[in-house]
Amino acid sequence: IHPAQIAVANEVFTPDAAAVTAARELVAIFDAAMAAGRGVAVGADGRMIDEAVVRKARRVLALAR
Repeated sequence: IHPAQIAVANEVFTPDAAAVTAARELVAIFDAAMAAGRGVAVGADGRMIDEAVVRKARRVLALAR
């Protein structure tokens, strides 16, 4: 990548605020379910939250920093 392209690359690959908020919510729901000893987590929309979904959410959060 050329130094002149860094700003554009950061803009394109950095998650927006909505994606970060959604990722934080998913991780919080999943972590609470696991701490409570439940084997499964369900999001506010009724969808199951599994480990693969949480891994993706954690990647989004890592990119947001």
